[in-house]
Amino acid sequence: PLVGEDGSLREDDPSRQPQVTEYIRGRRSDLPIVPLINNWNGHEWEGKKLGRMLANPAARAHLIEQLADYAERHRFAGVSIDFENIPVKSHPHFQRFITELSADLHPKNLRLSVNVPANDPNFGYRNLARNADELILMAYDQHWSTGAAGPIAGLPWFAQVLNQRQRDIP
Repeated sequence: PLVGEDGSLREDDPSRQPQVTEYIRGRRSDLPIVPLINNWNGHEWEGKKLGRMLANPAARAHLIEQLADYAERHRFAGVSIDFENIPVKSHPHFQRFITELSADLHPKNLRLSVNVPANDPNFGYRNLARNADELILMAYDQHWSTGAAGPIAGLPWFAQVLNQRQRDIP
């Protein structure tokens, strides 16, 4: 996860990562491995810290360098970004970060996927889709534990979300 406003990262479980990678490659050598990078600290999504990092061009560059190096060093297919609780004022910086990350990864033949909420007008879905190889639509959270009771993703709601996003995402 992202651990510092300077764009520094920490691997969740460095002792297990080689074991898991070996296991997958030994059984499914055709399966691309793509690490997930997030801003979860184990207790909460650190949106404010993320916002400060995204606003700093040097921190964004530092994070991009680490991501590309990590993917190349481990022979991964690319990276998947799952930044959540992004402050509204930080969305232009998030868009810039994804554009910069894409420009760095693609010439190295590395893929970029971005996890996006089902329906948040602050996310520029079309722009993200232009820069990322895949957008992973988090089509859940229609209801959650602290909200009104109901399904996590009821079929009518899910179909509506997919129809909306198909207008923005090829």
